[in-house]
Amino acid sequence: MFNTMFGCLYFMGRRKICRPLAMAEDPWGNRSHSDKNEQPPDLDEFFSNLIRHKKKSGGNEPSNDERPPLGNMPDKKIIVLASFLAALIWGASGIYTVNERENGVEIFLGKFTTTTASGLNWHWPAPIGTVEKVDVQSISTMRVGEFQTRKGSVSTHNQREGQMLTKDENIVEIGAAVQYRINDAKAFLYQAKDPIEVLRDVVTSAIREVVGANTVDEVLKDRRNDWPQESRQIIERTLKDYDIGIEIVAFELQDARAPAEVQDAFEDAVRAREDEERLRLEAEAYRNERVPVARGEAEQHIQRAFAYAVSVEEQAKAQASKFNALLAAYRQDKTAMRDRLYLDSVARVYTQTQKILVDNDNARPIINLPTPVASETVVSPQTISAVEEPRAVVEKPKDNKTDKTLTTVPVRTMNGRERPSRTGE
Repeated sequence: MFNTMFGCLYFMGRRKICRPLAMAEDPWGNRSHSDKNEQPPDLDEFFSNLIRHKKKSGGNEPSNDERPPLGNMPDKKIIVLASFLAALIWGASGIYTVNERENGVEIFLGKFTTTTASGLNWHWPAPIGTVEKVDVQSISTMRVGEFQTRKGSVSTHNQREGQMLTKDENIVEIGAAVQYRINDAKAFLYQAKDPIEVLRDVVTSAIREVVGANTVDEVLKDRRNDWPQESRQIIERTLKDYDIGIEIVAFELQDARAPAEVQDAFEDAVRAREDEERLRLEAEAYRNERVPVARGEAEQHIQRAFAYAVSVEEQAKAQASKFNALLAAYRQDKTAMRDRLYLDSVARVYTQTQKILVDNDNARPIINLPTPVASETVVSPQTISAVEEPRAVVEKPKDNKTDKTLTTVPVRTMNGRERPSRTGE
């Protein structure tokens, strides 16, 4: 700016056919030309001598001053105009524009003054004032960590940054991406020397803290979707405490795996856990299928048991009622009741046997027993009329065309005597 001012003065002096002063010429005549430490004259003294010389000279008249003439120097109005133009140009250099996505931070004499929004603004020009423009709307991405694969390397910063120790002292390789933007231009410029590097350290520290509090299984599988959110909360809280003018827009876990040297073993372990989970789900599905069926069958058995209990109870009551009725009849006629009970017992017994008894005593009537099964054949009394005494003959069904033989078995009559009878076997 000062160069501009002196340039204007020089140009205007040339227009007045003013001879420029050489550095070797000494208008005061009291300085040695051989002085190597010669310094330029003081500006205030130069201008005061210039004005005084103009007043004394009065045009082309010689001056009584012993110093050599300075030539035709510019008058006072020209100097003032030149100074005004130089000041105007210097002031106009402080005009600046801020884009739509930016904020301006003005500095005056090394001290922050204000933050300006988008549009046309003015600040104190250099060297007493400056302005810094900061993009506060663009979203930037930072990648943290590095992980190795068998096919190659995916690098985001450095390998050591991505290797982290879990709670059970296993090493895992973490790769993450952080999206951020500047929300405070002043804090971003002056709160930290390198805010981007501070952000990287905060992100790495937060991930290490969360990974160190979980086991390798939780980091790689069980809590893979949960612990990145915990890391983001720690990052946001730390950035708020540091106040470096940066906010987190998104935090994404790109990959979490074991080192490449032990990747196969970890994959085998993961497959084993997946098989375990699959078998557990199949067992639960089978249980959910069979338990309702078993409960239904159990309920059916319970209902049948209740029905059987009711049936047995009713039968017992009926038998008790029948016994009470027989007891009353027995008390009235004991002999008749005894014979009746005997006949009922005999009928009950012979209904369960394959033998048929026939009494051929003409003196007594034939006792009608229950009808035998259809497969048995009854032999009439006429077929055994040659026998001296009544006999009971039973013919069993033919089995594989075997021959029949007649045997004699005792038969009890109503009067208590036993008589032999023949039966076929």
